[in-house]
Amino acid sequence: MAASADRNDGQQSRATALTARLVQGLAASVLVASILPVVLLGPSLLRAPLKLGRELHADVQRLVGDGPTGPRARAEHVTPRASGEGRR
Repeated sequence: MAASADRNDGQQSRATALTARLVQGLAASVLVASILPVVLLGPSLLRAPLKLGRELHADVQRLVGDGPTGPRARAEHVTPRASGEGRR
């Protein structure tokens, strides 16, 4: 009877060890999965306030009327040609 009890204890300890390894593996993979978005999205999120500030400053300058900024704004302020002149 003592031999069967030792065998059961051995099987339980192996099962416990396997379960512990699976839990540790799962915990490690969850940790990596939780850090991955921070690594991938972090740099762009850190620059977001600067970009937002530059866009806000450009919008204010455009609304105040300090003059056109950027290539698109310069193209909008080009004087049109006289009608029919230079077109075929």
